Amino acid sequence: MKIRNTIFTLLVISFVMLLLANFIPEKLGGFLFLFYIIPGILFFVSAGILAFKKD
Repeated sequence: MKIRNTIFTLLVISFVMLLLANFIPEKLGGFLFLFYIIPGILFFVSAGILAFKKD
C-alpha cells in the first residue's frame, strides 16, 4: 500500500507541475523547461515502479 501512495503522489506532483507550466508566462522561460522535464521524469519513474513492482 505504501508503494501505491508513492506512485499516486508522484503522478499528482507531475500533473500539477504540468498545469503550472501552462500558466507561467513566457518571460520566465529559463525555468520553464524544469516544469516539463521534472514531471516527465516523475511520470516515467512512477510508471517504472508500476511495471516492476512485485505485489
